[in-house]
Amino acid sequence: MAPVPRSLRRVVLALLAACAGAGTAHAQGVEFTPVFGSYYPFSKLRTTSDNRDWQLASALFGGRIGVKVNPVVSVDAEVLWGSSDLRSETIILGVASSTIDNGNILFASARAMFKPKTSALFGLVGGGVVSRGGDAWSGAGSKTSLAGVVGLGLRAPVARRTALMVTAQAYLYNKLPKFPGTSPVRYDNRFQQDFMVTVGLPIRLGAM
Repeated sequence: MAPVPRSLRRVVLALLAACAGAGTAHAQGVEFTPVFGSYYPFSKLRTTSDNRDWQLASALFGGRIGVKVNPVVSVDAEVLWGSSDLRSETIILGVASSTIDNGNILFASARAMFKPKTSALFGLVGGGVVSRGGDAWSGAGSKTSLAGVVGLGLRAPVARRTALMVTAQAYLYNKLPKFPGTSPVRYDNRFQQDFMVTVGLPIRLGAM
């Protein structure tokens, strides 16, 4: 796994600190949620007559820390990491050949979550970053992109202090890492839709 960029570490720590601070300020308690799931990139990174590049689906692991602001609204910060390799396909005289390079992807976001009192369903909206690493991206410039985050989920109690939480969410963004010196430039910006489904078990750390 490639080291996480220092700037990204600062973003993640700031998100977590903000949620922890909010929990103290509101005295509503804090939840920590171990999370695992799957990542599905819905958009190719490059599509030309000769080349196609795309990230591969992968498992995701991470965690979420959240604070309940009122009975309907909560805020949280989430970090997810996956070992997503990069597949490149070249077509010469109608014959395709492909390579797979080691890569990984990290998602970090802060979101507001809305859950009606009488429903198990919730929605979320927020913003975050997508950062790529590994051998596949070693020659790229900036590997971090800003993204919008939207999602829907289901939260069902399974015990007095915890619940099962299933979330489907998407990171939407337009900036891709660039590889200096390539012609044409790899990659031009393309609208990306990174979709993921995660499962978590929220653990209450205070009164919620």
